[in-house]
Amino acid sequence: MPKKAESGATTADLLAYLFGPGERDEHTAPHLVAAWDPGPPCPARDPGRMPLADPALLLDAPVEALRGPKPEEHVWHVSVRNAPGDRLLSDAEWAEVAAAMVHAAGIAEHGDEQACRWIAMRHADDHIHIAATLARQDGRHPRVRGDILNMHTAARTFEARWGLTPMSPLDRTARRRPVTGEAEKAARRGLAETARESLQRTVHTAAALAHGDTDPGCRLSGLDSAEIRAKGAMS
Repeated sequence: MPKKAESGATTADLLAYLFGPGERDEHTAPHLVAAWDPGPPCPARDPGRMPLADPALLLDAPVEALRGPKPEEHVWHVSVRNAPGDRLLSDAEWAEVAAAMVHAAGIAEHGDEQACRWIAMRHADDHIHIAATLARQDGRHPRVRGDILNMHTAARTFEARWGLTPMSPLDRTARRRPVTGEAEKAARRGLAETARESLQRTVHTAAALAHGDTDPGCRLSGLDSAEIRAKGAMS
């Protein structure tokens, strides 16, 4: 199951944690299984050729090269985990999963040589971590929208293909976080929240005040009860 994870303060901090021993020495034999560039040396297995600091510098290079504003949170980090009882996947299988996940998320679509840089690493039998930086190598920002939903769809393909435990249906009624572009637009305009968050707050306030279709609370900001239900389902 793909899941958004904590990104860490910087790319270097995140990689230091992922390739390190973990909080309770739970990380076992950390190593790369895939990356945007095929066959890079693994900083854990071949530190002489690839010191741990180098992957962070390589991942961050497109971000540092941006001419316009840089994303405030430029590190994209997900974990993909098998259910207890599933068979152990090989490194090659996890590499295939990682490539499918970054394609589905809009991080690095198949065949796009100018996409975002990313790595996938493994430090346990049942899961991998994928880390990427949110700047394409051609200087453009990636279109990362609906990444978790799209990755869940991709994951179900592997579940059916390899006979893995199906994950639970995704709850589409949960409040969605603003995407990177929305946050950057709000910041440029000096706003404390994005348009999505303003709409969510208005809809939730109206819904809380409403007692029926004719209640004045249903007319808050011009939203009737049907609109509140429809927009609330998207929040």
